[in-house]
Amino acid sequence: MSDKMKDNGKTPRQIASILWNAKEILRNDYRLSQYRYVILPFVVLRRLDAVLNPKKTIMLKESKRLGKKQKNLLQSRIKDLTGLDFYNISEYDLSSLIADPDFIHKNFKDYMDGFSDNVQDIFRRFDFQAYINKLKEQNLLYNVVKYFAETPLDASNVDNHKMGTIYEMLIQTSSEASNEEAGDHYTPREVIRLMINLIFENEEDVLSKKHVIRRLYDPAAGTGGMLRRIH
Repeated sequence: MSDKMKDNGKTPRQIASILWNAKEILRNDYRLSQYRYVILPFVVLRRLDAVLNPKKTIMLKESKRLGKKQKNLLQSRIKDLTGLDFYNISEYDLSSLIADPDFIHKNFKDYMDGFSDNVQDIFRRFDFQAYINKLKEQNLLYNVVKYFAETPLDASNVDNHKMGTIYEMLIQTSSEASNEEAGDHYTPREVIRLMINLIFENEEDVLSKKHVIRRLYDPAAGTGGMLRRIH
């Protein structure tokens, strides 16, 4: 990984800029408004890959012991062992995929098939497979996978709060590229702060006591900004 791609204490904006710069690979084959359909799901994939990486050996071992078909039992067991609600039981990760450029499409499919159903549902909503096939046809898949495999999203350097900030910045950038309002896709932090302050304006005395529970409903949770702010 080049020095430019290492974290080295980079700010969320600097990392978001690196991630969005994958557009240079797509420039001649995609319109500006289409970049997000490739970049955003790959950012999610790279983050999942980074979170799973330290626990991958445990997941593979448990998968071989229980068998891949017992998905519910496997997911429950992996959660007990790792604390994660999702898994990947493919022998591949993003780093190992780029070691075999000639079979990148076949191996990438194996990698995606190794995810638990809840993760695969996320990528179905991105219509990710259609864009993977398109990248293959354009001979861009290997370059895109390699680029994101080297981006600085390791969990040891980028905590969940920082990751949320980075993703919101990417949503803003992609919305601007499509001539849309970023606020259509997420609630700005300053609005969240105002909402939380208003919600708890008259609750400070009550919430200072033990065993008090308050339930809030956020019908458009998105990147979970309200949850992080409340926490």
